[in-house]
Amino acid sequence: MRHLSVLLLFAATMLPTMARADAVQDALVKSYEAERSQQYDEAVTALLSARKQTYLVNMRLGWLHYLRGDYASSKQFYQAAMRMAPKSVEPRLGYTLPLMAEQKWQEVEAVCKTILGNDAHQYTAALRLTTALRIQGKFRPARDLNAGMLELYPTDVSFLAEQLVCSAALKQLDVKQLIEAILALDPENATAKAYLPTVASRSK
Repeated sequence: MRHLSVLLLFAATMLPTMARADAVQDALVKSYEAERSQQYDEAVTALLSARKQTYLVNMRLGWLHYLRGDYASSKQFYQAAMRMAPKSVEPRLGYTLPLMAEQKWQEVEAVCKTILGNDAHQYTAALRLTTALRIQGKFRPARDLNAGMLELYPTDVSFLAEQLVCSAALKQLDVKQLIEAILALDPENATAKAYLPTVASRSK
């Protein structure tokens, strides 16, 4: 009888926790379903109804608010996820999304540099950093970053295209080579095609 009492007491203490976990899971399922049909307001409402701010819920709310164009709220939820998992890269990458949408390139630069300070070759952070640098007209550091990433990903069209823009701005001699490399990988690449007239004019 004593063992049965202990088991019943344990079950009674666990029930509220299990109920909360079920509520969060149900809210997540509803939010995914709403997101698939682009009903972002409903997706947010479903998660807020769970009334439990887990790391995953904060990440989801950061993403959903970004999709619905509420960038201030998106940043708040990504920041909450950062506090819950201080070493995690995910919420920092997520945080750059509303910053980029707001064209706050200096802040994007700072966040990406923080990520790369811990992982020098983090692909997404490096790509977003080179974009932020290039848009700010910081072509030389962007070019150096691209060169390092292209050593790891020699056929990556995104870094090749970023490098093409930087090289053209700095009047480097590898513009033609970069255009050819990009078009070999992606024959319809808009960036490479845009710079074709530049190469043609130089060859005349």
